[in-house]
Amino acid sequence: MMKNLKIHTTVLSSLIVLSACGGDSTGTGEGESSSSSGGVNIATHPAGQGYHGAGTGLADVIINNSELQVSIRPYSGPATWMSIFNNDQEVNMGFLSLPDAIWAYNGENVFEESDNIRALVAGNENVLGGYTVRQDSGINSLQDLEGKSVAAEYPGNNIISSILEAELSSVGLTLDDLEPVPISDPNAGLDALREGRVDAVFTGSPEAAGALELHSANPIKALPYGNYVATEIDNISESDLEALETFIPGADITAFEGGYVEEETALITYPTILIGSADQLSDEEAYNVVKALWENYEELHGLHTWLESWREETMFKPDLGVPYHPGAVEFFKEIGVWTDEAEENQQELLNQ
Repeated sequence: MMKNLKIHTTVLSSLIVLSACGGDSTGTGEGESSSSSGGVNIATHPAGQGYHGAGTGLADVIINNSELQVSIRPYSGPATWMSIFNNDQEVNMGFLSLPDAIWAYNGENVFEESDNIRALVAGNENVLGGYTVRQDSGINSLQDLEGKSVAAEYPGNNIISSILEAELSSVGLTLDDLEPVPISDPNAGLDALREGRVDAVFTGSPEAAGALELHSANPIKALPYGNYVATEIDNISESDLEALETFIPGADITAFEGGYVEEETALITYPTILIGSADQLSDEEAYNVVKALWENYEELHGLHTWLESWREETMFKPDLGVPYHPGAVEFFKEIGVWTDEAEENQQELLNQ
């Protein structure tokens, strides 16, 4: 259980920016393999979201510490880019939530089974704002959302629906008790809240650029999960945590303060992960990506708030729920952190 997690806001580093989904900033020719060009393409969430800002920081460090060319490719969410990841060379890496990666590898939730997914390194714990409202809305709890208009659907980013469903379930509500308004993506949701078209939206990370921009103009607040106050986090029942995991594998509850969350609030958290394609990312590329990040993790800390917590001891875990890329395994064996437990888990996942 994590408690009293406080992350200080830093300036987003965005040294690699693409103007549209699928754009190419590296000069890699159409139809040219990533191996021949020395280029890797990292899929992320849209600009303004934490995955995009942190993914850009990862790309920066890889570029500065390897011979690889790197481009960032923003999409509305993993459900949008996963089919591309599976079938061609436009995307051969991705930065996403661990629950999404597990669902995609196993063919669960909205994903078709993707046995191309391979872990490179484990990422940070991602804290989610969940249902968020304007501070002057008079809405103070999840129960207060009953009958209110809320942003819903978020196609291409299915984990959002799971998060919001889990939040409502924690207080005995479902989406049927609210007035759902279809929203295309988190940034569109922020616009809808700003314009008064909905009462509550999903904001993602409380420290994401888009949410902070909205907060500076129209102060917002996150509604606490299950109506828990921060001092009760250590006393959440196992049954409540198990109920949360039925919606989001690997999720937990933390007391968080930072970004637009001005006082400690009970929020959902889960890990992130950097993945590579078993088919489209070569062993050499995977090895060099992991090596660049592992040996230069301190360079990540000033590039994005999410990256401040990246350390050697957090970047490798023996059981992530998806198998590691062979190039990553080679590096981890070389530095002596690959264990019998990791090998057992690797074989079990590959042979399931």
